[in-house]
Amino acid sequence: MADPLVTLGFIGFFAALSGLLGLTFVAFTRMDRDVRRARMFIMEKRIQRFLGAFTIGFIALTVAIILPSVGVTLPTVAGSVVLVVWLGAMGYGTYELFLIVRPPRVTLFRIRRGSKSRSAQRAKMARIDPSGREIDAAK
Repeated sequence: MADPLVTLGFIGFFAALSGLLGLTFVAFTRMDRDVRRARMFIMEKRIQRFLGAFTIGFIALTVAIILPSVGVTLPTVAGSVVLVVWLGAMGYGTYELFLIVRPPRVTLFRIRRGSKSRSAQRAKMARIDPSGREIDAAK
């Protein structure tokens, strides 16, 4: 028998994954049809990542199930790796699916596209009026 903590962790992961999927399903079904349609269109990359993660996870699981049935035995380590890949893919895909329904208000990691100095920002805000003079847009 496995260590009780490992067993509890395994069960906890499945319970969290099932809870997140259930919460996603309920939120998705309660969403307005027009909002749902718009989010599906806007978040196409997230949907692609979700489908890709689920596909990779199920391909790994399918290979792990089919190989022993044709007589090829996987080492225990390979079987464990396949299980971890499957669980990780299901967790990541579920998280991406959840973020389609409940997008975050702020991103965890923001990528700054070049930090500009104050003078560079002011120069960008400066405008030229019809007479050819430069006027400050900030005022």
